[in-house]
Amino acid sequence: DMEDAEFVSCVRSLATTAGIGSISSGSSSSKASCRRLCSVAAQRAASGHLSSTSSSSSSSSPSPSSSISLLEELTVAVNKLEVATTIMASSSSSSSTPSSSFSHPHTATLCSLLETRVVAAPAAAVKEGEGGPGEDTTTTTKTTTTTGKNLEQVLAHQARIALEAANTVWVFAQVRHTPKAHVMRMLYARIGEGAKSLPIKSVVKLFWSMARLSAKWPVGLVRSLQENVASAHPKALTPGLVGTMLWSLAKTKYQAISAEFIDATEKCIVNAGSSSSPSSSSSTPVQSREKLDSYAVSQTLWGWASLQHHPQQETLDLLEDKVEKNLNRLQPTNIANTLWAFARLGHTPKMPLLHALEEQSEAKGISRLSPQNIGEMLWAFGRMDYRPGISFLNEIETRAYAIKEGFSARDVSNTIWAYGKLSALPGSALSSSLEQSVSLNLERFTSQDLVNLLWGYAKLSFVPGGGSPDESTLLLSLYDKVHNQLRSFSGQGVSSLLWAFARLKFNPAVKAGTGAKASSSSSSSSSSSS
Repeated sequence: DMEDAEFVSCVRSLATTAGIGSISSGSSSSKASCRRLCSVAAQRAASGHLSSTSSSSSSSSPSPSSSISLLEELTVAVNKLEVATTIMASSSSSSSTPSSSFSHPHTATLCSLLETRVVAAPAAAVKEGEGGPGEDTTTTTKTTTTTGKNLEQVLAHQARIALEAANTVWVFAQVRHTPKAHVMRMLYARIGEGAKSLPIKSVVKLFWSMARLSAKWPVGLVRSLQENVASAHPKALTPGLVGTMLWSLAKTKYQAISAEFIDATEKCIVNAGSSSSPSSSSSTPVQSREKLDSYAVSQTLWGWASLQHHPQQETLDLLEDKVEKNLNRLQPTNIANTLWAFARLGHTPKMPLLHALEEQSEAKGISRLSPQNIGEMLWAFGRMDYRPGISFLNEIETRAYAIKEGFSARDVSNTIWAYGKLSALPGSALSSSLEQSVSLNLERFTSQDLVNLLWGYAKLSFVPGGGSPDESTLLLSLYDKVHNQLRSFSGQGVSSLLWAFARLKFNPAVKAGTGAKASSSSSSSSSSSS
């Protein structure tokens, strides 16, 4: 009997205030109640009883920052409740089944309804009769001229449609739901019509959604979103938003970044950093007075390094200073990202700061690091020629062994390379587990991974698999892998590989057997075809 807005508000409040922490640790009756509520929510939405208007704006012309629709709010809230009950179910179960195996059926139902509404909704057509497949063009704005008041109405309509589409994409990303291809195409088109009019926060949410859904968006749309950021008023851009945008674009490995976009991000960070100095004037833009915190610094540096943008040296010095001032707030993951970014950008912080970052990692708990964090942190220390203490290395080794199953080819190669650069041989347990990771992920090793791995082993004078070099099955497999993709190596890579094999005293002609014959056969056929 509740009104739509009241019902959604109650579900949202339960998901927020009594969320994952309380529900997942609650009783089985709490779990059952949450499931019933999720079921009621899905049924109410499916029956068409839920309106599509926003719960926070009842006006006929919502502002650009108006909230998402009731159905979208409900989708996010139900997903939080289903995730909470999933955690509870997996923690109370005696089986070792991971939580990812549990489905979220009511979230899926609501997402399906959202997709249906996307297809049924009117598009941002600017001429009479225009519209996409399945779209009702009779309710769209009809204009016969593109000047004066009519043009303003058309642009406002496009901006509203773009904002609604952006909110929908953001909701899909929050619940990790990948819509059908034709639905995404419609959303792309609607966002594109008003991309340059979107609020900066909506643009940031879209970039974040790209990363969350691992989606490859149309280049033209991403270019328009970048132009929006580059032309935005300085007051609209904040360090936190910049960090999220750069992290998101880097996470999707998007490389078509415009110079204007990058310049806008760097100006924002520089303004924010310099605003804390005593000499900063009162005319400093609003966004510059927002704190350049540890999150913004870490995400920004990591994003720039991943996108291969090298900021001005003054900017790097400024960020190093901010890292030092925010040291106590840095978490191990932030530290790993920051160190990797500095190393990738060729910037070595002052020795006292490196030592402080090492100590902070230990104090905050290295046990929270992921395999990628471990590989990148060790790689950064190696690149900077900084050798951490025995206590740090022991903790890193303990953590690495505990999560050994999660190491990727890149993580393993970075870790072995770093140990070689630091002249620190890991313990036998970790060495064996990393060797096993190499064997299991051998096909995923890139040419750079192979160079780093073999260089690290050679620097340590360590033969993987034990025994003599010519009797190592793993070393022979690595040699065959190198041979099979030899043309992908750079000149420096080939030189490093030759040095590594010589340092390990590995002669493939002695014990390669099949590999040597394959090499000879391949070489003759290769030369004839050349």
